[in-house]
Amino acid sequence: MKPKRRDIERRDTPRRDTTRRVTPELLDFHIKRAHQLRVEAWRDLWRAIGALLVRLKRLWL
Repeated sequence: MKPKRRDIERRDTPRRDTTRRVTPELLDFHIKRAHQLRVEAWRDLWRAIGALLVRLKRLWL
């Protein structure tokens, strides 16, 4: 009897010695980093809007 394809693939796939796990520390790091990036993006957005308003005001005065 011929072995099924999925059995062959499973047998040929090497197992990792170390598992790649999402640790609570890693999750906290990425949550904090995402928050920092979000705050920075909003700050840049409002600065750009302010700069645009200043340029428009100078244009009409």
